[in-house]
Amino acid sequence: MRACVLTATGGLDHLQITDVPDAPAPQAGELRIAIRAAALNHLDLFVAEGMPGGADRFPHIVGADGAGVVESVGPDVKTVKVGDRVMLNPGISDYTCEFCRAGEHSLCVNFRLLGEHLPGTMAELVTIPAHNVARIPQLAEELTWAEAAAFSLVTLTAWRMLVTRAQLKAGETVLIWGIGGGVSLTGMRIAKLLGARTIVTSSDDDNAEPQDTEDLAGSSRTHQQARRGCGVRQCRRRDLGGFAALSAARGPAGDVRRDVRTECQPRSTKIVLASLEHSRLDDGKCR
Repeated sequence: MRACVLTATGGLDHLQITDVPDAPAPQAGELRIAIRAAALNHLDLFVAEGMPGGADRFPHIVGADGAGVVESVGPDVKTVKVGDRVMLNPGISDYTCEFCRAGEHSLCVNFRLLGEHLPGTMAELVTIPAHNVARIPQLAEELTWAEAAAFSLVTLTAWRMLVTRAQLKAGETVLIWGIGGGVSLTGMRIAKLLGARTIVTSSDDDNAEPQDTEDLAGSSRTHQQARRGCGVRQCRRRDLGGFAALSAARGPAGDVRRDVRTECQPRSTKIVLASLEHSRLDDGKCR
């Protein structure tokens, strides 16, 4: 099959399209997907640069996000059938460890990601566990393959931040730090869905331009943009209230946490962080 592979770490110059062996036939509980679209995630850039714990055997098929058609299924697969249109959850858990049994699959002691630790989605075929796919929903306006491919990883991340961890409720205020990326845009839409008020920040004037409030935040709620150069201090003056959820587009998560604790507490009682830096979060402090 054809695939986009990384031949070594050190940057995008080491990517190439080439022939590789077909994805293995599905075993019990697995299925093989004929990929129709794969989406670029910032994780792919980190993997290409050589992030710790990433790809160490080459050629390595890249790509975490994808969508496609079920090509074949292994024994005991009941949830989908050959021919189904599906989107992928790239986080592979073993479903046996103590965290998985508690429902915290992303904390699995054997957690792996397509495109980082395992062969990814930028190939004609990929084989994954059946519980890592979901049928593409039937909507009035059908999702394109590209939209379905780009949905999973950013949405799962934003949903976990705002719903699972922060338990966001209608009427609360969300500060989204660094609007414009996949997680932050998805977080804004989830906040709208839940009836929360949103404030966004951006270092890019284009990203901070006023938007259609009916589309982004609902006509009965406030959608504000904190302009270029605005930090947590200005957002406090804008009446952040009792809740803060931050998606740090750039910079160490510790810097954001320090600023929020200094400027927003005790009024803001919940802080959720996602950073693109290779900094390790102390889960006990990231609340």
